[in-house]
Amino acid sequence: MVKRIGFCCQWYHHDQTLPKKQLEEIQRPYNTKATTVRWLNEHKDQAEAKLDMVVKHNIESLKKLSQQSRRVACRS
Repeated sequence: MVKRIGFCCQWYHHDQTLPKKQLEEIQRPYNTKATTVRWLNEHKDQAEAKLDMVVKHNIESLKKLSQQSRRVACRS
């Protein structure tokens, strides 16, 4: 038996018929955020805080996404 490791880079709720706002609320904790260098350059006074928020969110979302992936894989 060949063992493989798989990972998803984005998580979608199984019921995509839910209202968009509700889907965003459910999916956001599992998916990463981003910003642009342009935004950071244009908002120098807010750039450090924004980058800090994005990095912290992304670390937490990857942790949650890997836990969710593990739960789904265990059911297979």
